[in-house]
Amino acid sequence: MKKDLAAIAFLLLSHGCPAQFAVIQDPDGNTNVRQEPDGTSAVVYTLHNDEVFMSAMLPDPDIQWLPVTIAKNPCTIICGDFDYITGYIHRSRVQFIEDLPTYTGDQVSIQLEVRPFSEAGKYFEYVDSDLKYISKINGLHFWGTDGDLPKTEVGAFHIMVFGNDLTIPEIFYTDLFDCNKEYTIYRKGDIFFAENRNSDGAGSYSLVWVFDSHAILQRFIVGAP
Repeated sequence: MKKDLAAIAFLLLSHGCPAQFAVIQDPDGNTNVRQEPDGTSAVVYTLHNDEVFMSAMLPDPDIQWLPVTIAKNPCTIICGDFDYITGYIHRSRVQFIEDLPTYTGDQVSIQLEVRPFSEAGKYFEYVDSDLKYISKINGLHFWGTDGDLPKTEVGAFHIMVFGNDLTIPEIFYTDLFDCNKEYTIYRKGDIFFAENRNSDGAGSYSLVWVFDSHAILQRFIVGAP
């Protein structure tokens, strides 16, 4: 039921190491993602500066190519069965977000309203005819449970950046359930990365918002394998 299970398994099972959010560090501003772990393999995608992806944290420095998982659209809005790209990039091009400076000021904040989940006005699709496990809500893969009804939903979402209110369009949080309000904010120049972890057990998921003082640039989500 997890649409991103194979993508996360690619990172975790093939190397037995945890995966973390990352961006590239490349003086050219872009890095090619290879189909196989070598520089002559076919290019399956090109990552650009400040574009978030997942990469395995491999402690062995002799392993030069790291497996990565990339969302097929910048907001990880999932309608199909598999909306991620997998491949490899050279470890010298990987910058893990948790290694960036943490922003501790009071000029950037995440504000969301969490309210009890309501079934009213929602269309549910189910895994099978038993109508026991939900696969989609309003046509979208949803985050927060592994097929059960969520307990909470997001009513409104704002990101405040140096006095600017970056109101989040409803489509960017209508698939987020059982959220918590705790975020860690990292900074890279004028770009901010707000990371948090939500729900628990099989329904848990991790989320990063990428933004500057004017606009939301990306929403990247992965669920628990």
